Amino acid sequence: MIAPELLDVTRYESPFGPLWLAANNDGLHQVSFRSMPVTRDVTPMLARAVAALDGYFNDRLSLHGTVPLRYDASPFMLDVWQQMQHIPFGEAVSYGELAALTGRPRAFRAAANACKHNPLPLFIPCHRVLAANGIGGFNVGLPIKRWLLAHDGISY
Repeated sequence: MIAPELLDVTRYESPFGPLWLAANNDGLHQVSFRSMPVTRDVTPMLARAVAALDGYFNDRLSLHGTVPLRYDASPFMLDVWQQMQHIPFGEAVSYGELAALTGRPRAFRAAANACKHNPLPLFIPCHRVLAANGIGGFNVGLPIKRWLLAHDGISY
C-alpha cells in the first residue's frame, strides 16, 4: 500500500455527501467517506475518476474499467474484489454467491470481510453484495447503501 502522503487527493461531492479520492499516476488507490487532506492540483488521474463518478451518478454509467484501480491485500481479498468488479449495474449477489464465484463457496464470512475492507467503494461495487436474508451491512451506514442500491435499480 502506498503511503497516503504520496497520493494526490481531491474531494468529490456525491449525491449523498462528500467522498475523497486518492490517486497517483498509476491509478486510483482509495475512495474514502472520511476526510483526507486535499492536494491543490487535480491530476489527470483524479480528473478521470471524477468524470467517471459524474457519469455514474448523472447518467447511470458503469464505473467498471473507467480508471485503473490499485490495491493490495491477501490473495482471497484480491479475488473477491476482482469478482465484485464484474457485478453488473442493476444486479446484486449474496455474500455466499460472491464466495462461490471465488471458488470457495463456504467462505461467505470471509467474502463479507473483504467487502468491509474494500478500499475503492463504488469502483469496486461492494454495495451490490447483499446478505442471504436482506440488505447486509455497509461500513458507512445502511442509508447510503440503500441509496446506492436504489440508484442501481436493485430491489432487496
